[in-house]
Amino acid sequence: MSRRKEPSRVTGFIMLLFSLPFVGFGCFMSYEAIQTAIDYFDVQDWVETPAIIELVDDKDLSIRYHYQYNSLAYTSTQLGVNDTKVNGDPGYDGKKELLESHVSSGEPFSCFVDQYPPHTSVVFRHFRWGQFAFMIPFGLVFLAVGLGVMYGGWRSFTEKKKSKEEYAAIEADEKQKLMAKETWSGGVIESSTKSSIKGILFFAIVWNAISLPIAFNQEIRDDVARGEYIVLIAYLFPIVGVCLLSYLIYLMLKKQKYGRSVFYIEHKSGIVGGDLSGLVEINPFLSSHEKVTVELTCFKISTSGSGDSRRTTESILWQESYKILPVASPMNHSHDAIPILFDIPSSAQEVGGDSSDGICWRLKVSAVTPGIDYSELFTVPVFRVADVPLSSGILKGVTIDKLYNDPLSAEANCKFTISDTHRGGREYVFPMFRHIGTVLSLGICLAIFGGVFGRFLMTGELPIVFTIILGLVNIFLLYGLLDLIFFKTKLIIDDGEFTLNYGLFARRKISGYTTDIKDFDVKRGMQSGNTLFYNIVLQTTDGAKYTAACRLNKSEAEAIVKDMVDHL
Repeated sequence: MSRRKEPSRVTGFIMLLFSLPFVGFGCFMSYEAIQTAIDYFDVQDWVETPAIIELVDDKDLSIRYHYQYNSLAYTSTQLGVNDTKVNGDPGYDGKKELLESHVSSGEPFSCFVDQYPPHTSVVFRHFRWGQFAFMIPFGLVFLAVGLGVMYGGWRSFTEKKKSKEEYAAIEADEKQKLMAKETWSGGVIESSTKSSIKGILFFAIVWNAISLPIAFNQEIRDDVARGEYIVLIAYLFPIVGVCLLSYLIYLMLKKQKYGRSVFYIEHKSGIVGGDLSGLVEINPFLSSHEKVTVELTCFKISTSGSGDSRRTTESILWQESYKILPVASPMNHSHDAIPILFDIPSSAQEVGGDSSDGICWRLKVSAVTPGIDYSELFTVPVFRVADVPLSSGILKGVTIDKLYNDPLSAEANCKFTISDTHRGGREYVFPMFRHIGTVLSLGICLAIFGGVFGRFLMTGELPIVFTIILGLVNIFLLYGLLDLIFFKTKLIIDDGEFTLNYGLFARRKISGYTTDIKDFDVKRGMQSGNTLFYNIVLQTTDGAKYTAACRLNKSEAEAIVKDMVDHL
């Protein structure tokens, strides 16, 4: 088990800075909502006084009226609590015509005056439930996220560093606890579907309880009726709630169709420098010719914040997959079984830490079937041990015949093209817009942040520093989206020369002799969900590096590099 990284003061400082916009925005929204409630109770004691309505302007939604209090004349434009609009609120609808009739007739209308000072007044003093219900969820969510990140950053910034001996003692104790973990000790692991259903059910209830009032908010509807379509961004929150419920229903239907899946592990665990082997037993829903995809991933979990604001990220460290045909289960012939056999490199990391900060291994088994596809996840134990445990005999008599697609064949991929030139060289083209799912995810994220930024930029409700930070976030997301959509590379290796076009629309270009190429390297690139992408970097003899291909899986990148080297 590798020693934990010591807490980084730089990381803690960055987290503290990152939390400030969230805390600031959450405090601002919460303050506005609470102030609305406080003002409502304040105006209940104000004195009712006759007023003359001078103006009700439908264009800029404003009002002006004057009144006398203690023989002194005052003028005000305040219509209600924390508001100057004539329309756009459920409590004000229908009162515009009433106010206009008093403008034309000159008859007095009642207003409510604060005795200290009397120049403050309102025409209506009802409570704006729509505004309050709209602002409180936003304020609390942003505040909780910001405080959680701030707490995590403060802990990283102030945590006392431990000695090597202290770390070694802590990790040795944790390893013993992990190896004795009840869900692993018997060598039988159930899939995570049941726990996923419980977690998503809880999250869907909380999310919809907060976001559904937005769908029925009258103020948003009135803003749309007046042509302020930017407020439609608020409906993304209840839409996400509906998507959560739909996904929950999907999981329940999948569990009903496929039942219980169990992973029986050979040697009771995976072995670093050895293998992870065993059988996944499933209900018999596959025909003998349908291929099942098996994928093993090692990733690092990092968590910041706590409670409702806790945010967990996964960074893939190692990943491998293959396809295989199902066999009859040797333990229960009425079930199918998927043979599992992965060779784990000695450089891999063993399971360590906990569910919020540590190393984890995950096995994914999936198959394309009519209707709802099959897909199950198993959290598996992988340790570095001195003595390999005895075999349980699960795989005795089972033939393991892994199937691998040729990454360079036209049938295996549609993400790039490799062809021969007329002089016997090689052309590699990696076009634009190759990962639609990732583009859509980043595009939705940009739409949300862009809509919020546009809204506050037009209204000027946010302090300038938060507006600048939100604008920089949008610029970063926009650049990432453009790079994801329009980045293209084209490499030609032909007759002792090479030409590489790369960048947005492949507008940048380098060329030279193949003897100028020092090496092609496979480098880790971006991560999308549970998929780790790799880049191919062309390194020249003068030390310069250029991206020859990007966003490939590991087997594709390694096969392409081998092909490139063979054609130099």
